Amino acid sequence: MSDTVYPTTNPLDSTNRPIVSNLCSYILGNFATIEDVKRGIRLIQPTGIDLTQIGLTLHAGLGPLRTLPLHVAIHDASGASMAIEFLDGTMHLIDNPLGVLTNDPPLSVQLDRLAAASLHEGVPSGMSSTDRFVRLAKYNHVSSQDTYDVQTSFTAASSVDQSGVTRALHLLNTVVQPIISPTFATEWIVIRDHQNLHVYFQSTENSVLRRIDLNTVDWMDPTHRKTWPVASTASPWYMDVENEFAEVIVG
Repeated sequence: MSDTVYPTTNPLDSTNRPIVSNLCSYILGNFATIEDVKRGIRLIQPTGIDLTQIGLTLHAGLGPLRTLPLHVAIHDASGASMAIEFLDGTMHLIDNPLGVLTNDPPLSVQLDRLAAASLHEGVPSGMSSTDRFVRLAKYNHVSSQDTYDVQTSFTAASSVDQSGVTRALHLLNTVVQPIISPTFATEWIVIRDHQNLHVYFQSTENSVLRRIDLNTVDWMDPTHRKTWPVASTASPWYMDVENEFAEVIVG
């Protein structure tokens, strides 16, 4: 978010609050709920990630940026959502009942603009952050409603889980930035199944939905750490389905 200004950190802080730059990893590793975040985030000094220490960012089209100007969307298994933003050097914790966040402007401005508009107005079609925010907020509002008879359509799902994940994917695809620039596109799509503890993802040039089962991860051993390459040419990017052809009897 372009308005991001991180608080000034103090290495000699009298309360011994640690300085944390990798905020997303810290939150995932220390908190289980939105309420946990609200209580615990005050006990650290958040700051930005030093991009000069991350080689990949040299190719990410960030130009002269040296600190990534983040704001953070947080969701928990109960369905609660919030955002953390850093404005004028102050950290703001904002409840986010819509569960939607885009790059700019600050969430409070987005919520005010949405409140001023009617849910019955047309859905904006642009790719600006504001248009994508309004579009996804409005689609979320009706996402649980079936709009046609599923028995007479192509909606063949093997489970409720598949149906839910697919519906989330359809919503996200309405706001994905396509590859129309040599320097920017949506880098990945993530769908979280909080009930089954599954994480699904796609990358910029691999639309095959991949899954990580968090139930298989050993969380008790802090020395057992692994990374997963989101953009990997080792993962298949298509599926052959010739073996699924069905015989058709011609009379």
